[in-house]
Amino acid sequence: MDLLNKYTSLITLITVITGWIIVNWQNNKREERKELRSSLNDIIESIEQLEEDATRYHGSLERNLSLEKSITLKITRLSARIRYLRFESPSLKSRFIELKKSITLDNFETNRFIQQPPESDLIDGLSFASDQLKDCLEDEFSKLYRGPLRYRLSAAIRNFLRSCKP
Repeated sequence: MDLLNKYTSLITLITVITGWIIVNWQNNKREERKELRSSLNDIIESIEQLEEDATRYHGSLERNLSLEKSITLKITRLSARIRYLRFESPSLKSRFIELKKSITLDNFETNRFIQQPPESDLIDGLSFASDQLKDCLEDEFSKLYRGPLRYRLSAAIRNFLRSCKP
């Protein structure tokens, strides 16, 4: 009888510890999701601001050097902020590159600057690339937290292994 009481106490202790571990893990995941969502919202606002600045730059009467520098700096910062999210998606990388190209490839940092009308292909392409990047970011977030279990599990394992590296 004494042996049964010891096993019962041990099982109770293991159950309590296991329950605490599970609850703690779920709370940490929820907090991580909230932080990521907040960062994602900030990044989307940055993309919209970058699109607005680039549209204003390309629509201006003449080349604006200070706005060029500001846009270039915002692109660099946006890249770092997107990397912070740790989404491992080739599609996301290509969407960011497309946005950067749509802003800086034509009519940017050149002495042959030409004012672009609001309905120009350059402005339309810029808006399209911006929307594509925002959609891709939202899709990655959705897959990570609302996607199939296998995708969420593999992403959690990748993030765990990445966090273990020095």
